[in-house]
Amino acid sequence: MDIIGQIRTVTAKALLDHFQYTISPGNILVNETKPEFKGDYTVVLFSFIRELKSSPEALGIRLRAQRLTRDADAATRAGVERALARLREPAERGTLFQALALTGPNGPAPAGFPAPAR
Repeated sequence: MDIIGQIRTVTAKALLDHFQYTISPGNILVNETKPEFKGDYTVVLFSFIRELKSSPEALGIRLRAQRLTRDADAATRAGVERALARLREPAERGTLFQALALTGPNGPAPAGFPAPAR
């Protein structure tokens, strides 16, 4: 099985395990990742969002957590679950993850920051 086939199979299993959503791996869209992002392949999740009643971020992070814990021991799984809760809980995000970006007056907004009103 090629890498795209493996990605489709793992994604279908994760959707079933976490969301009780059954889909044929062949119906999962996998694209080459755009050059401005890291990675080789991207699973396109937008087709699942409405049916799963989830945001792209929530769906993606749960799938990633599943992959990280697939072969992990109990302590590692617990650590990933704690980190996932920190990322998803609004009260946690606002206190644990803060950032400041300084740029020149005519420079573009840094990745992850909204463009300033001009």
